[in-house]
Amino acid sequence: TYSLSQALLVVLLFLTKAPGAILAGCLLWAFVLFHYVIKRFPMIKENLLYILPLLIVVLGFLFFLVFSKNEVLHERFLMWKGSWEVIRDTPQGWGTTFGVSPYETNYLPAGLVHAHNTFLVHMQRHSNAVGIIYFLLFAVVIVFSALRKPNFKTFGIWLAVLLMLCMDFTLQTLNLPLVLFMIYCIFFREKE
Repeated sequence: TYSLSQALLVVLLFLTKAPGAILAGCLLWAFVLFHYVIKRFPMIKENLLYILPLLIVVLGFLFFLVFSKNEVLHERFLMWKGSWEVIRDTPQGWGTTFGVSPYETNYLPAGLVHAHNTFLVHMQRHSNAVGIIYFLLFAVVIVFSALRKPNFKTFGIWLAVLLMLCMDFTLQTLNLPLVLFMIYCIFFREKE
């Protein structure tokens, strides 16, 4: 069942054609594999202090390479940069909850509807305070879940979730309770 669900997830990720979702899925599987390898081979766990900085450097280099060479991801970076200027100019937000409100930036020739970043979209549409509180909510949950289950699988899950939240406007306010419930089930629910 697990293998079939993972195969279905791969097919659905590629059907969405969302670069953030595909990148998040790859990162999640990489960290789950790394967690498995560490549990399987104790020698790697003993040398983790030497492996971890190398892993961080490689991940940083891969992110830099992907965002600078991939046209879609570089366009997202320019969207964020332009949206940040709009947020700086209107810190109180637009007041449009989830309606369409096109705006222009200095970095892209076409008009944008949203920033393709959940935190930036909430800052644009509501206010800077709402976006900061939204970010702090996730920061608190991430810290407590990492303290409860400190392993690479937890780190991979949160890296994938944050990548999705920062790459696309994936989490609207209406879906937040369901996402928080799933986080509770993954990290805080006692195993029976």
